[in-house]
Amino acid sequence: MKKTITGYHLGDRLDLKEIKHNLTFNCIYADPTELMYEIDNHSYIGIFDYGSIVFFGVDNATQTNIINAIRNVLKLDSIELKRENFDVEVNPEASYKVIFDRLIIKELSIDIAKIIMLNIAQSVALDYYIEQSNILLAQTYQFSVELEEKGKFSIKGKRLLKYIGRLLNLKNKITQNIY
Repeated sequence: MKKTITGYHLGDRLDLKEIKHNLTFNCIYADPTELMYEIDNHSYIGIFDYGSIVFFGVDNATQTNIINAIRNVLKLDSIELKRENFDVEVNPEASYKVIFDRLIIKELSIDIAKIIMLNIAQSVALDYYIEQSNILLAQTYQFSVELEEKGKFSIKGKRLLKYIGRLLNLKNKITQNIY
């Protein structure tokens, strides 16, 4: 049996109480930081408060419907989402093995699915924050080159303060959501 896992990063923080109140699937695990739903036999959804949602063996149409429902409930923007795919192969005769984009396991249980989904959720969230950090790092590099060559910044006043605020805010989000 082969299952595809797809993880998305929806935003900085997700209101799990509101999601739990509005999703009608079978919630099999809930705590303040994550929700886990069973869709079918060995098909799951994991939703994490730091902004990630992971689908384990759920078809694309259902994924799109659930993401749109969560966006509507939480009033999230419809921006393109950071996405990551991973395959899990269940083979009772094989030994446990992790390959770059695939995992081979002997059996599938809710606990194993939960651990796999947690790792994918963290990975897609890290990818999102790496991308955001790289954008700000490139801008910071341009400003430092400008300072070195001209001895001053072209960005001044309120724009400079807003830029510093963006840097500090990203640092705080990374610390709050990933740490």
